[in-house]
Amino acid sequence: MKIQNVPLLSLDVCSSKQFSITWWAAVGGGVKKMAAVAFLSGVLWSPPSSAQEWIRDEAQWGSPDAPFLLSNSTLYIDGSFESAREVQIGDRVAAIHVNENAALHLSGLVSSFDGSKAGLEKWGTGSLTLSGSNTFQGNTLLREGTLHIVGSNALGVRTNALMPYQGSVVSYAPGARLFNQMHLQGENTAAPDGSIDPASWALADSVQWRVDSGVAVQAGNMGGSIPVVKQGAGTLRFTGIASFPSFVTVNEGALEVDWHLAGTVRVNKDARLEGGGTVRQAIIHDGGVLSPGSGAGHTAAFTVTERLEFQPGAIFEVDATAAGLADSVLVAGKALLDGHVKTRAGDGDWQPSTSYSLIQAIGGFEGTRFATVATNLPFLTPTLSYDDTTVRLRLDRNGTPLEEGGETPTEGEVGEVIDEDVPATPPVVPPPVTPPPVVPVPVDPVPVVPDPIVPPTPTPTPTVPVPVEPTPSTPAPAEPPPAVPETVVPDSPDHTEAPPTTEVAVEEAAPEPPKKDNQELHDQIVVMDKPQASTALNQLSGSWTASVRSGLLEDSRFLREAVLQNAGTSPSWSHVFYSSADRASEGGTPADERDIGGLVLGMQRPIGAAMKLGGFLGVQQSHSWRRHAMADAKVQSMHAGLDVATRLWNMDVTLGLARSWHKIRSHRTIAVAGLHDALSGNYHGRTMQLFGEIIAPMRWLAKALSSPASTVSPFLQMAWVQARTDGFVESGGAAATRVLPARQSLLLSTLGLRAAHRWETPAGSAQWQGQLAWHHAGGDVRAFSHQYFRDSARHTVFMSEGLPVARRAWSLDLAMQADLTKTTSLGVAYAGRYSRGRQDHGARATVRWVF
Repeated sequence: MKIQNVPLLSLDVCSSKQFSITWWAAVGGGVKKMAAVAFLSGVLWSPPSSAQEWIRDEAQWGSPDAPFLLSNSTLYIDGSFESAREVQIGDRVAAIHVNENAALHLSGLVSSFDGSKAGLEKWGTGSLTLSGSNTFQGNTLLREGTLHIVGSNALGVRTNALMPYQGSVVSYAPGARLFNQMHLQGENTAAPDGSIDPASWALADSVQWRVDSGVAVQAGNMGGSIPVVKQGAGTLRFTGIASFPSFVTVNEGALEVDWHLAGTVRVNKDARLEGGGTVRQAIIHDGGVLSPGSGAGHTAAFTVTERLEFQPGAIFEVDATAAGLADSVLVAGKALLDGHVKTRAGDGDWQPSTSYSLIQAIGGFEGTRFATVATNLPFLTPTLSYDDTTVRLRLDRNGTPLEEGGETPTEGEVGEVIDEDVPATPPVVPPPVTPPPVVPVPVDPVPVVPDPIVPPTPTPTPTVPVPVEPTPSTPAPAEPPPAVPETVVPDSPDHTEAPPTTEVAVEEAAPEPPKKDNQELHDQIVVMDKPQASTALNQLSGSWTASVRSGLLEDSRFLREAVLQNAGTSPSWSHVFYSSADRASEGGTPADERDIGGLVLGMQRPIGAAMKLGGFLGVQQSHSWRRHAMADAKVQSMHAGLDVATRLWNMDVTLGLARSWHKIRSHRTIAVAGLHDALSGNYHGRTMQLFGEIIAPMRWLAKALSSPASTVSPFLQMAWVQARTDGFVESGGAAATRVLPARQSLLLSTLGLRAAHRWETPAGSAQWQGQLAWHHAGGDVRAFSHQYFRDSARHTVFMSEGLPVARRAWSLDLAMQADLTKTTSLGVAYAGRYSRGRQDHGARATVRWVF
């Protein structure tokens, strides 16, 4: 069948006895679409199937402005293209056949013609995509191939149904939301007893739900018992009701059941079953995951009405919070346990111990247990306990030091300092109080009054008996000691015997965990998983300060190069340079990048016949930063120095001494999980360098060359450089540090070969020059910083390592120098330096003049 479609007239053959005509007429100054359906008593011409016209691009449909009507006809597609034209469905089902490896995308409106209730029917193994806000009022039959759904109205009004047949694929775009009901079509391959027939899991016997990326929603209810297989790495949320016992396999990605699925769900390796809804049975295979909730830190309760089975290697993933909430599963029947429990603990104020109920199975566990339990937070220890119907989880705060969360020595030192306890406060002993001296108060003597004299009273003289001495052989009896009278307490109503005293044991309260010297930082890091803790400790270190200092040492070469390239030449010279470099991460220290530019001016005067003495001044500005805006530093520098150039033993010798002053403005950002801080600091630095160069022109080689204007000169450069930075205090929150002064020295050597060729021009001479050199650095190549946290009480100093100075590097310079006038010359050059994990590309310009 051939569909004719022109801007003013559309003809559609609906059947052998019916056709429709659509045309546009001018009405009231506008254009109105007219239509009519004609019935024939005879038989219309119908070409044989071999003469069917296959549409391979939209141009075969004519003008895209004219819609066409599909009714009781089949549109054959054998190409891949998109059409935004309007498509109308007549009073008969509109069939679209998309051939293998073909794809048709209808992005325009698909509507019903003249109130038709007919729908769409998809044939062929190719793909049909519907993405318009469609309004057609009929059902969609997916006989073969793939139907790709975009948006929320692709299948017309929401009362329509989607009827996928066995072997077909319902594909959802990210963000798609299908409210239409789904009626699975085909033969049920379940066994008579309701068990699962292994053949039912084959793709040819199932309907596939495919979400390749993102999240899509099947909000409409589902009916039918045809097996369903979830494919694609994305997530499909099922928020409807499946009242028939459908068998669902989650083969890829995730299926989130948020309402009711009256069937068995099987989860294969690397796939996930999520949600807070209900399923009949769930079987988690090796590598499969059951994770109640959305799997993104939100706790939920999942329900299984009959049987839950974790096979060996299966994973039960639960989210737990410091507030005591956790994912859970309620099983109305039995639960068979095996595999691993993985706890994703969130941040928060974790108590010494927190308990959760994970699984409640009314039918018990038949003696099965999980093989292992683990948590993402290294500072929590998980423990499982079981009774007849419940699996419980307890998370205990352990004594794992924060330094174990680090992966480098720098991170370990930071963690050790943050983990320190607050120093014990010694008891305050009051100073001894010296009493004031006692001053005697004079007291007047009291007059002594004599006692009255009483006359004596005569007393009678007693009769004293004469003692009789005993016989020596008979000793005298000893007189007994006087008896001690017994003290008797009289009975009295006011005096009763005291009852016995019972001692009550007072239970001492458990000691609180000691306060940390950096409590705010400790509380944030202790609730991070290990990768987050490692990142936090890295950002909290002082490695950025050390990296900035090593950058000052490496960039000291620009001043040396300016002096060595111009010493001994013109009386006055100027040198402009610019360079961009990047340094790769090393030893856990993050990578950084740098841009630098500067200007050096010099003058020199002859001293004697073969010596010139000069001086130079310079300014320089550089900007260094770490990726993702984690740190940056701007350095403004000023240079001053002296140089001397002479010829000694047929060699060109240059010596120089330079001093640089740096003003550094540094910024750091801390951003990991719940830890956020913005830090900044301003400080100064100084660089001193002593350098020299020896050039030995190979004059014998120049004489052998055909042109004596060409020279080849090996050279040797040596430099001693020392950088000093002042101490400073960062402004910011709890992560701010007080950085101590630092000093770093290097011994640099360069061995290279320089070739030049000179020729004459109308304005004077010109010279091309190339240089290849090897560089070596010795001394304090590694860069360290020492600091302590500003708000700490202990002021424990920790060391951090920054990016080192490159030990070995190669450089390539290509330059062109030409006279502009008799007194002025201009030179431009490219300078590149390369080492392992680093590269530096720059350009320079030199102006020399004589006055």
